[in-house]
Parts: sequence; C-alpha cells; structure tokens
Amino acid sequence: MGRLRLCDAPCVDRNATWERCIGAAVEPDTRLAVEAVAPWYARELGIAAPEDARGLLDFICRVGSAGVAALQKEWEGRAKSQIELSILRLGSSDP
Repeated sequence: MGRLRLCDAPCVDRNATWERCIGAAVEPDTRLAVEAVAPWYARELGIAAPEDARGLLDFICRVGSAGVAALQKEWEGRAKSQIELSILRLGSSDP
C-alpha cells in the first residue's frame, strides 16, 4: 500500500496543473483510497468533500493540518522523550 509523500511538483508554478501536482503528491493506490474515504472524512471534519484534483490536494492539506493540531494538543506539556515514544507507537501500530 502506498503512503502519502511530499509533493515534488512545483505547485506554485502557474504552468503546473493540479492533476500533475496531486499525481506527484499521492501514489495512485493511495489516491484511490483517499478519494474513497474523502466524503465521509470531510463530513466528520465539517469541510467540503473534494470534487477534483485541486480539491483533493486541499483536502489532504486540511486533514494534515487537523492532524498536526490534534498532535500538538495531545503533546502539549510533554517531555521530548514522551513525544518520541508516542511517535514510535504511532509508527508501529497496525492499520
């Protein structure tokens, strides 16, 4: 199964298409999975479901931002070693 990775395409370049950008940011099998769960997850987050490549890229960014905010809240006041242990547990958990 593919994993999300950083976008290699120059998304800020006006000549780059959103389709190329999302193609560089998400592997095909991962994109299919994200597109399948996007409507449900968008409802859970209270945001619009993506309708095209640009919307999908925006959706991925919004979900990522929501995840960062949740981790920031969870890790607030914790020591570095506690955060590292939490990260190790996240990485070793079964899907």
